[in-house]
Amino acid sequence: MIALLVIDAQQEYSRSGSLPVERFDQAISNIKRLLETARSSDVATVVHVRHISKVPGDQSFDAGSPGIDFVDSVRPLPDELVVTKHYIGSFSNPDLDRFLRAQQADRVVICGFTSFICCDTTSREAVQLGYKVFYVDDAISEFSLGNIAAQDLHRTVAAVQGAVFSTVTTTEDAVALLAGKV
Repeated sequence: MIALLVIDAQQEYSRSGSLPVERFDQAISNIKRLLETARSSDVATVVHVRHISKVPGDQSFDAGSPGIDFVDSVRPLPDELVVTKHYIGSFSNPDLDRFLRAQQADRVVICGFTSFICCDTTSREAVQLGYKVFYVDDAISEFSLGNIAAQDLHRTVAAVQGAVFSTVTTTEDAVALLAGKV
């Protein structure tokens, strides 16, 4: 079994959110394609990861803010697991690993936000837990950090992911994987 992990596809990263990312619409469009494929596949399961901050005074991902809402076009279906995390990595909530093992998932496809924080951390955690990771480069986005451009961060993280932790792939190739064609 293969699991599609949709990480933090929340309003906080949209243009109206407090942490807008570059290429948001492109990433959401690609996440939607991945979701459509996984939902119709008999070899894939879907998990949505939602971040809610527990950091006192943190304005981002506050439990009462609209920023924690899922983006409508990639909103979880009623039968899909939603894992809430309060820290950077998705596996910081042990329910994720328990669910994946119960589903006999041995591979994870990672998409969402952001490349250099939650997606990168989740990939590293997954590798340490024994999962084969597919990092969908064009379904992941980020914001600039200080004087480092978002695209530079994105390329650097993808290079490290591909060299050490995961198979860096495209939406097109991940769709084939989720459909069981690879």
